[in-house]
Amino acid sequence: MAAADEANDHRHSMKSTTTRWVSWTLAATVMAVGLLLYVGASIVFRADYEIYPVSSPDMTNTVQSGDDAIVTVAGDRDVQRGDIVVFDGSSWSFDEPFIKRVVAIAGDTVSCCDQQGRIQVNGTSISEDYVRHDDPWADQAGQLPFAEAVPQGMVFVLGDWRANSADSRIHRDQQGRGSIPTTAITGRVVGIHKPWTTPSAVPPTSAFTDVGLATPTPADHRYSYLLWATPVSAMLCGIASVWLLVLAATTLVRRLRRGRRSPEGGSPLPHHGF
Repeated sequence: MAAADEANDHRHSMKSTTTRWVSWTLAATVMAVGLLLYVGASIVFRADYEIYPVSSPDMTNTVQSGDDAIVTVAGDRDVQRGDIVVFDGSSWSFDEPFIKRVVAIAGDTVSCCDQQGRIQVNGTSISEDYVRHDDPWADQAGQLPFAEAVPQGMVFVLGDWRANSADSRIHRDQQGRGSIPTTAITGRVVGIHKPWTTPSAVPPTSAFTDVGLATPTPADHRYSYLLWATPVSAMLCGIASVWLLVLAATTLVRRLRRGRRSPEGGSPLPHHGF
């Protein structure tokens, strides 16, 4: 009987040891996956995208002041009419970046306005459903008349809130007659993000594709998965941390209990109280 009991105790000990080893391995694996997911997503995101905090109301209601614009940094020179872009303001004698919508590219003639108040590109009226029409200053700035030919290597940009936007119309006294060089463009805005919310795509426009002046811009949703990798990796690391702490505490308690037993495994060690 003693031999059988000893064999059973040995099997139980081996099984317990195996279970603990598997638990430690799984917890460490979950932690490693969480860390790799965070590092990998961060590297890819920083290589392909930038976050631009929007602080002006120029692009309301498409992009609100206080939003974070997600900007592609790959292929940023290949912009077309209708794209929303971020660019440095050096062409307009500013040190800060701007966010505007491209309405005309090199070789175009852009003017304002037809009898319905629409801009015209190469003589074609553009129905822009994204434009905000209210005028906070009551000075009809949104209907400011202009007619400009866009130089090579440049684009003409306007804000979606026309009456509240300092854009190419206002800077026609600068070199390029208000147009900005494509080399100043940081990238194209593909999404909008606020912390701990689901990233949303920039609403597409068919204003220029409907009249044959542009081709649809391919959708880019990779940023959404990359941004969500952060809370997912944090969750995995949190679960793994708790798991590892529980395993460590369990191991410590088990060792303390073993230390209170006699070397023969029978009676507990004598306890001297006061």
